[in-house]
Amino acid sequence: MTGFRVEHQCPQCGAPACLGEADRIFTCDYCRTASYLVPRDHFRYMLPHTAPEGTCLVYVPYWRCRGMFFSCTATTVRQRVADHTQPAVSVPRLPESLGLRSQVMTLRPAAAHDGARFLVPSVSPAAAVSRFNTRFQAVFTESAAVTALIGETLTLIYAPFYALGDTLMDGVLNRPAAPGHRVGGDLNDIPTEAPDGSIRFVPTLCPNCGWDMAAEKAAVFLSCPQCRSLWRAGRNGLTRMRCAFLADAESAARHYFPFWRITATISGIPLSSYADFVRQANLPRVIQQDWEKRPFHFWVPAFSLSPQAFLQTARTMTTAQPEASVNPGIPDGGLIPVNLPAAGAVAALKVLTAALLRPKNRIIPRLEGTSVTPTAALPVYVPFRETPHEYVHSRCALSINRNMLRLIRRTQGSGIS
Repeated sequence: MTGFRVEHQCPQCGAPACLGEADRIFTCDYCRTASYLVPRDHFRYMLPHTAPEGTCLVYVPYWRCRGMFFSCTATTVRQRVADHTQPAVSVPRLPESLGLRSQVMTLRPAAAHDGARFLVPSVSPAAAVSRFNTRFQAVFTESAAVTALIGETLTLIYAPFYALGDTLMDGVLNRPAAPGHRVGGDLNDIPTEAPDGSIRFVPTLCPNCGWDMAAEKAAVFLSCPQCRSLWRAGRNGLTRMRCAFLADAESAARHYFPFWRITATISGIPLSSYADFVRQANLPRVIQQDWEKRPFHFWVPAFSLSPQAFLQTARTMTTAQPEASVNPGIPDGGLIPVNLPAAGAVAALKVLTAALLRPKNRIIPRLEGTSVTPTAALPVYVPFRETPHEYVHSRCALSINRNMLRLIRRTQGSGIS
């Protein structure tokens, strides 16, 4: 599936450019300026309309949510890719989804034009995520004790509508949006606003040494190959991140994959030490005395994977609990980009706990009323050895399929449904 394309303009020379919806790095083909895109809160885009000239348009906001959805029942953990849209206003008989029709369209940052009215979203981001959770859970027949939407990306997309007599028309398709829906107070009584789709372009120059920083288009962090530093872009510029990498225990390791190493407490479940984990996971190991003092960490992939591979990779790394020495900074080698921020990794901890501990019929129901309190989160790069078909970390008995990784990275901007 092809993704949305978004029309931008270079802040340096004004040249046009078209990026994928998930892209965060803007590189101008004319002046070669590279920038990181930072929205005010959420990216806000508008669909192009094909309404007759002079039509008074009303733009209705829709939330788009993308991520990985996990559902933990009393006996198992299920997962699926989540990608859907829903109205951000409470108006009866509006289309419930933007569907797939916009895949071939080029969006633009939302901005007022030609007297068009933009409705104020009445559904908050938190309420939208809650509704998406309910909708995604409906796919599974079993009731869930714990659900989680991990790595969700919320985008506000404005869809054009207009009135033709008493009929509400879809401004993209130029046909009735909802048969039998008469134009009245539904849309006219909703407050309007001037949409703020402004985006800040943060130069991708390292604040520490001035070097050009490298990052893939969908990365959430920037890395400097010159001074070996990692940076997060925000409205106030670039902030340096603490990071580390494992000592290279793999022969011929040339690729480093990022993981979030997280220390957290889960109410009612003792997991402060490695010995606690061995007991709670019912692992076939004889507990050593020094394990009582050895800290336990969750290891959550910070790069893009399918939901099934994400959970399996997190389980394998967390069970392995790598003991290699951790060096500060970023390693000298090929870096797989960080695509999952810390908040997304923390959201995965309950699901990961449900997948790790035994017996499931005792642990998963207990998780429903527990709280997760992270105390430390550090991005750590882990070395992998490249083989013809996989990236391998032998000591952790972990492999990542190269074709799967290549496919996911190519389709991160897949269309909505």
